[in-house]
Order: sequence, then structure tokens, then C-alpha cells
Amino acid sequence: MKVAIPTWQGRVSPVFDVATRLTLMTLEGPAALETTEAAFALQSVAARVEQLAQWKVNVLLCGAISGCVERLLEQRGIHVVPYVCGPVHEVLRNYLQNRLAQNGMVMPGCRCPDADRGGGRRHRCRRSRPPAAGPITAAPRRTAGT
Repeated sequence: MKVAIPTWQGRVSPVFDVATRLTLMTLEGPAALETTEAAFALQSVAARVEQLAQWKVNVLLCGAISGCVERLLEQRGIHVVPYVCGPVHEVLRNYLQNRLAQNGMVMPGCRCPDADRGGGRRHRCRRSRPPAAGPITAAPRRTAGT
């Protein structure tokens, strides 16, 4: 399995969309067979997605990420685990143990009880998002006498 983590000063970059460096790790089970650092200063979203696909990345562990970028990555078969923070090697270790939230590796504000499932299961915190829009209906009008 190949895991990519956008990095900034040894930590997960807070926003994937503008990250300029990546740590790429080739794993076999819980052991890292190879770790490399790569420049990732591509300007377009399409170029970033294509580069990750060319590197045969299976999982992207990242901080915040735009919804459209996340969907493009997943369409290319790259599993995205967003809203992750902390030192790169600790994040990877906790991801492999399914313990991201338990060990404080999720971004502040993500208090969803499903956050621990970031490793191995798709997690999207929806607690702070507005409810899905349903059909628009007009509220009954109130008149002065009612």
C-alpha cells in the first residue's frame, strides 16, 4: 500500500490544496518499506490528482481538503482520510492502528464520534455542516388576526 501525506515542517500540512511537499510511504502491513519526500508544487487540481495517481497512491492522509478535490481523488481510486493533524510519523502509526481521534490526530472542531474510524473506513464529519437541502416549501403566512 502507498500512503501520501502532505507535509509542512514535519507535520501534516493544514490544507492539502496548497501543500508544496509530500511524504510518500510504501507499506507492507505496519512496516514502512520505503519513505520518500517529494516536491508537490503543481498549480492545477487536475495535475495534483494525476501526479498522485501516477505515483500509485492508495491512501491520502491530509488536513482540510476541498470537496471537489476529494471527489476527484476518490474517482481515481485514492482513499482520502481528511481532517488529520500532527507529526507525520505519528499520524501514520495511529492511522494503521485506527486510533487517529483517540490520540488527538484530528483537526480541532471535528468532534464526530465516528472520527476514530478514519483509518480503514471513510469518515466525514457532518456535525458542523448544515442539513441537506430538501424541497423548498413556503411557510404558511400569518395574518394579523391569527
